[in-house]
Order: sequence, then C-alpha cells, then structure tokens
Amino acid sequence: MTAAEKIKEMGIVPVVVLEDEKDAGALAKALCEGGLPCAEVTFRTAAAKESIRIMLKEYPEMFVGAGTVLTTRQGDEAIEAGARFIVSPGFDPEIVDYCIEKQIPVFPGCVTASELAQAVKRGLEVVKFFPAETSGGLAAIKALAAPYVGMKFMPTGGINLKNVRSYLESDVMTGLTYLLSVAAQERKPIILCLGMGSSMGNHNGSTALGVYLNRYLSVGSVAIVTCVGNEGNTRHHHTIRRKEDTIDISVSANMNGFMGQLWWQTPGSLSVDVISPSGETIREIRAVSGIRYEHRFVPENTTVEIYFGVAQELTREQVVVFRFQNPTTGIWKVRTQFDYEVPNFSMWLPIQQFLEKEVVFLDPDPDMTATNPSTTPFVTGVSAYDVRDGALYLQSGRGFTPFGYIKPEVVAPGVELTGTYPGNRYGTMTGTSVAAAFVAGISALFMQEYADDGANSNTVREALIRGAVPRGEPYPNTEWGYGIVDAYRSITDY
Repeated sequence: MTAAEKIKEMGIVPVVVLEDEKDAGALAKALCEGGLPCAEVTFRTAAAKESIRIMLKEYPEMFVGAGTVLTTRQGDEAIEAGARFIVSPGFDPEIVDYCIEKQIPVFPGCVTASELAQAVKRGLEVVKFFPAETSGGLAAIKALAAPYVGMKFMPTGGINLKNVRSYLESDVMTGLTYLLSVAAQERKPIILCLGMGSSMGNHNGSTALGVYLNRYLSVGSVAIVTCVGNEGNTRHHHTIRRKEDTIDISVSANMNGFMGQLWWQTPGSLSVDVISPSGETIREIRAVSGIRYEHRFVPENTTVEIYFGVAQELTREQVVVFRFQNPTTGIWKVRTQFDYEVPNFSMWLPIQQFLEKEVVFLDPDPDMTATNPSTTPFVTGVSAYDVRDGALYLQSGRGFTPFGYIKPEVVAPGVELTGTYPGNRYGTMTGTSVAAAFVAGISALFMQEYADDGANSNTVREALIRGAVPRGEPYPNTEWGYGIVDAYRSITDY
C-alpha cells in the first residue's frame, strides 16, 4: 500500500507539534488506542526528529511522517528518523525534487492551478491544500479538482469541529459525482446505495452530504437508497423535554475521550452546567455563537471543551459540541437550562464504531436514531428485520427526524443474510446496510422497468412506500416506517 493509499484509509492525519520528545511515546500510545495510528510531526520545534524516532520505535505499526519541512536538511533528518512521508506548507521545487530523488513520498502545499501543474509534471497524485479555509475551502478544492481530475487533496488549516464533517463527506461526494457522470455518459440508470451513516449532524438532511443528495432526487434515472444505521439500542440518543433537564452520561473505565452534539431548532438563550462524577461543576455556561470554552476538572484530570455555534445556515439550527478528554469513570452530568419550552431538543453520541469504550446515556431515547444521510427528506431510508421470526432487528435506527420526516420509509430483510465474501467465499451478514442493499436491488428492477417513463429517486421511493406491507401502529411509525418492502407490489402496482 502506497503512502497516499494509507492516508486515504486513515481519513484523518493528526498534525502534531511536540516541544519535548519525552511526550512522543504517550502521544503515540493515545493515537493507537484511539484507533488513529498515524501522525504528521511538524518540524516547527527541535524535538521533531527525535519524536518521530521514538514514536516509530515504540509503536512500529504507526504511520508517521514529517510536516512543515522547509529545507532539504530537515528532509534528511526526517528520513534518518524513519519518517514514512514528508509534507511541506508550500510548493518548493527543491524540496519536492529532493524527496523524489530520495524516493520518499512528498505532499507539497498547493493552492493555485500553477502549483498543481508543477505537481502533475512531477507525477504527484496527492498534495496538501494549505491554508484550506482561507484559500476557499471545499469550493476551491472542487474547482481545482475539475481540470486536475486525478489529483487528491489533503486540506489543512482552519478545519475544526464545525466543518470537519463537510471535508470528510467530500470524499463520498467525489465518488458519487464520478459514478453519476459515468451513468450520464453511458445514458443508463443508476442506483446509489449508501450503506454508511453517522450520528453527528442535525438529523434533518441539511448536512453537506444531505444537501448534495437532494440535488439528485429529481434527476431522471437516478435512485438513492440509504441505511438508517444500527444505533437503535446503543443508548446514544437523549431527548430533552423540559426547560431544565439533566443529561446523565455513563463513562466506562480507561476512556481516552469522546464527544457529543446537542442540537436545537429554535433561537433562544441556553446555558449548560457540566458536573463531574466527584461533584465539581462548571456553572451556567451561556450559549453564544462562535464561543469556545475549555475547563479542566482538577480531581479527575479531565478537560472538557464546549463549542457553541449556528451550524446550519439553511435551518438556523444551533449546536453545542462537547469534547471530553481523559474522562474519569462514572456519571457525568450535563444540565441544560432554556428560557422557554423547547421542542426537538436532542443530544447524540457518536456511532458505536467510533467509541473505543462504552459511553451511554442513562435515560436514552431509541427514537430519532436514524443516522445521516438517511435523514435526508426524500432519499429512501431502510431499516432491517429478521425474516425467520418477523421481528424488527433490535439495533435498527428509528425515526422520525426532528422535523418530522418519516424515517425509515421501508423495512427489508437484514439479519443473517447469505452473501459473497472476498476470496470466492460465502457468509452471512447482518445490519441495515444489508437491508439497504436488498432495497437497492428492488430499486434497480423498478428502474429497469420504468426508466423510459422518467423514473427517478422520488418515483422509486413512492413505489416502495405504496407497495410496502404495513406493520405496527400507528401508520407510519418510527420502527417500521410504511412497512415491509414488497418487490412485486411496488413494481407491478406502479
């Protein structure tokens, strides 16, 4: 696997500034235990070379590179320390050519077409986009990527909790754009099946990926099917129903850190208290957009960072992001105080795959656990059930969304289904992603039949809903949506 492929697999590369090499081992340990065994150690300090050496010696499985390399001498030091790649803030031909000569992967900073042209001329396939936000952010990357089709970008600078999701989702959007362009060139229908999801975001379809998908909901010969995730019974969602409420979060032992997002739809004055297991309290932190607050709990040696923001320009929804670093085992409390009754006031924890240890709400709400992007209003969100006993798959995400959109639309088989595995093998699979693939197949059959009649994602969704066999009360409901998918009825009754 190449360095570029390795970085793509990681998704995020932490940029590290170490003043003392003695901290390198502990940092490497934290990154590996947190599921992110990679780092870009910047040469802003004299400790960089030795820090790289220590990290790779103690954790050889790590993927460690050198950042802010400004001279060939620093390049030599990085190579000597064992760095797997080199990153420079700008495009310096001397450094780039030197790294190519030394056969070490190099990712120079590029923000203009001229710099990209030089990178392409040297056979580079990945560049650093720095400073990302002040250079135009995602819009600039997309504009530059259009003529330089094969180029990949590592955005750095100005990326934070508020916008990082948009950058991560951009890879998915790039892939979808390619698939749609091929379908358009071939003049053939296409079914987009997204077997992925996240509990971060507003759950109303106005995330970057949700807005992107909405653009194609009425495009002919395109259908979009998503899974609703497997968060129904994970205890990762809490609904706030009173002006004053207390959210109890149980944290297991040896947790390095976690985050949560609290969303509300209506403007107004909010304050939060954070109470540690020992009783130490941060009192009445006022929600002011753009404010970041940090507090260290002394008895617990825990740092809590709180960020307030108007995160969604379309809906004007507001968000509070909580980040707990080195949280003590026990019950952490978040007390909310609003100036009037607030509808649809919820807090979500990350999906279970993104939590290293158990972190749960003591008073969870299994509803509104459908993951993004299934919460996008008119994509087809799919839940799962067991055909052997007709029971809903316990972990299936549930609706509805905070704005009342019906999710899931339909339920499909998704428990221990037989399917193909790599290496010419067969095995069983379980989850709402499997159910989404099942419905994507039905959607393909429908599109094959009615593409010439102008079928699109909206008409496919409508046919699936009309053909579904109702289950549960009321109709539709948060668990079964409009019912169990029925391929024959959906296709023949259209």
